[in-house]
Amino acid sequence: MAKKKTTATDTSDRTPTRKTARPARKKPRKTKHMVIVESPAKAKTINKYLGSKYVVMASMGHVRDLPKNRLGVDLENGYEPHYQTIRGKGMTLQDLRKALKRVARSSWPPTRTGKGRPLPGT
Repeated sequence: MAKKKTTATDTSDRTPTRKTARPARKKPRKTKHMVIVESPAKAKTINKYLGSKYVVMASMGHVRDLPKNRLGVDLENGYEPHYQTIRGKGMTLQDLRKALKRVARSSWPPTRTGKGRPLPGT
């Protein structure tokens, strides 16, 4: 009897292999905290103090305000304010929202007046 020669391309004696599904990717754990301040200079300074566990971003001033053409509070529902985005701040808000999705916690510290007092309503 003659022996059957096997070649490198002969796969008749191999067992078929099954493709295994990739394990589901885990979402990256959100570990950083975000602080939003008004000015870029404040953001840069505060970032130096807080370190790498924090992301400090600037809102470039106020981003929302009460409407100018109508009453900005709902008198019938406990004086609930109705805010609107200030014209030209849409991109800033969009950038802040994107960054907020990547962090675990966020804070927006109250603004103080030049004399060190908190602003009314903050």
